[in-house]
Amino acid sequence: MLEESAIGDLVMDLFKDAKYEDVVVSDTQFREAKKYKVADDSFYVEATYITVVRYSEVKAPLNSVWITAAHAIPSDLTAVNVMQSGPQYNPAFPLAVQAGASGGFANRVPLSYLMPTTVKKNYEAVVDLVLSFRTVSNTTQSVEILHAEVSKHTVLSEVPVVPAEGSFVP
Repeated sequence: MLEESAIGDLVMDLFKDAKYEDVVVSDTQFREAKKYKVADDSFYVEATYITVVRYSEVKAPLNSVWITAAHAIPSDLTAVNVMQSGPQYNPAFPLAVQAGASGGFANRVPLSYLMPTTVKKNYEAVVDLVLSFRTVSNTTQSVEILHAEVSKHTVLSEVPVVPAEGSFVP
């Protein structure tokens, strides 16, 4: 009753609204439908489908290091510049680096080596859908997702996102 591309567009919008990236919908399969007559040549339909969705999400660790503009300039983000404000315990930094903050830290280390790594996770989900729509003279109208439920969720891969040298990612 519905074209696979129309279902794919609805599901893609659902995942993009949730701020996921690289959304691809495939293998959509019809399961069953209930059709109710509401007028001559007009019907209300509830149909169930199952589909596979691949998507990605970029996740920053919860223990991100916050840097103020007074301590770092985007073109010169180094551990020496960040730590010149004085030694303070920060669980996000290794103890050896903290000890060096009091003056014994001679080498300049790019801050990107000290910050937690952002990760791009790629997923595959099997999604059960219940769609509703009307048909008037065999023309489909007002297609909506009534219910969407992930029945299987798999992490396909995790890839570190490494910023380019000299770039600043907040």
